[in-house]
Order: sequence, then structure tokens, then C-alpha cells
Amino acid sequence: MLLFCGILNPKKYSPGFWKFMFVVSPFTYFVQAFAAPIVHDRELRCEPDEFFIMDPPSGENCGSYLKPFVGTSGGYIDNPEAESQCLYCPYTKQGQVVEQFKIKWGYHWRDFGIAWIYIIFNVFAMMFGYWFFRVQKCSIGSLFNVKKWFAKKHVDRHEKDNTIFAPKAGDDQILVPRKE
Repeated sequence: MLLFCGILNPKKYSPGFWKFMFVVSPFTYFVQAFAAPIVHDRELRCEPDEFFIMDPPSGENCGSYLKPFVGTSGGYIDNPEAESQCLYCPYTKQGQVVEQFKIKWGYHWRDFGIAWIYIIFNVFAMMFGYWFFRVQKCSIGSLFNVKKWFAKKHVDRHEKDNTIFAPKAGDDQILVPRKE
């Protein structure tokens, strides 16, 4: 299931048919609905091995060299006063990281609703399946028995016995306690 929801394999890297599965898989919407609120508006600090490291031209510090780039692309410079080994992190919020997996804060209520629709549909499908196979006593084999669909209904040609509960002689002696 994780392969189809886009968390392990983003949609843009999937083959043609699996892009369809990305959209159809309910797990996509479960993950998006529950991950978006967790990462929304949370600050992000890059670990030392996550920075892009570069050297500015001589005579400039990291802040002045990368300021136009950071202004258009976002992110932050961890050491703006340094004159070598500039540490650039392309993200400032956790939501920016998960947006590449189509997890966006603006979709969280939509995804939450789709998840509940999926749950409710499955509950009703299960109840219908129980009713159909247990209460109606149908089977999958009977669904494919086409001859049965067109067969005439059985007609009972005998009168029903309406006297089954009519009083009979000796009924008043049944289950009468004996007097001693």
C-alpha cells in the first residue's frame, strides 16, 4: 500500500498505470490527511549533512553572495557571516519538504473527508455483503447461475393446511396436572 500512496514513490517517478493507482489508492488520502497537520507551520533546521556547501567569490561573505538567491528560492543560510563554506538549506518549514509528495496543508480537510467516505463506504459494503450472503443465503456461484434467473417460480399446487392449530378431541387432557 505504501508504494501506491506516493510517500515512498512520488507520482512523477511512477510508470503510467501506477499514476492511476496513486489517485485511486485510499491510503494516499489517509497519509495526506494525517501528515499535513503534523508538519504545517513547523520550523525546519537542516542537519549538518543536509546543507548545500559552497564558497562565495573572494571578498564577499555568504550572506551578501547568496541573498538574491535566497530571496527568490527560499531557504536560509546558516552562516551568513562566513567567507567560505557557506551552509545553505533550501527549506525553512517542514511543509515545504512534504509538498514534493503532494502533501499540502490546503488539502487536509479534503483528504480527511475522502478518508471518511472510504471508511463509511466499506462499512456499508460489509453490511450489504453480510446481508446478501448470510441473511439472503446467496452465494457467488448462484450469481453466475444464469439458468436460475430465467427459471419459472415453483408453484405450490396443494391447499395449505389451515387446521393445524384447530382444537382436537383430547386436547384438554394434555398437560393437566393429576390430582392426588
